[in-house]
Amino acid sequence: MSRITSFLASTLVLFMFVILAGCQPGASGQGIWAYFKTPPPVYQEAVYWRGKVVGKIMNQEVGHGSVARINLALDPSFEARFGTNWAFFIDGGRLTAGQLSLSGTPLRPGQKVSGFNSRAAFNWFKFKTLLNDRVGKAMRRAEQLQLRFG
Repeated sequence: MSRITSFLASTLVLFMFVILAGCQPGASGQGIWAYFKTPPPVYQEAVYWRGKVVGKIMNQEVGHGSVARINLALDPSFEARFGTNWAFFIDGGRLTAGQLSLSGTPLRPGQKVSGFNSRAAFNWFKFKTLLNDRVGKAMRRAEQLQLRFG
């Protein structure tokens, strides 16, 4: 009887460990959220910058009003240079990082940034905000898209 009881107890402990390890807070929300006005045509899971892979796409979701968000994890070597002064755009089916300005504050996991469905839309945003607070406008754009996402 004690063998069966110890087997059941150890199985229960193992089962609880597996369940609790999979339910860590923020497990699916790690990384950075890029918000897009419409679902972007992404065909690869990698995130690029200047032709190099700097991260990977963890999750894609579409919310209210066809606003889309992509959860991505950056490589630690690239994450050190990434901050609020960056945004993402789609280039040939690839999610690509683009720098909005030279300075910005570092991002924390779970923070949001702007995403653009094409390189042209990204460059147009940079041109429109040439004489303004480009980083502030990009952050406000991401916040507005998050609100529309739901």
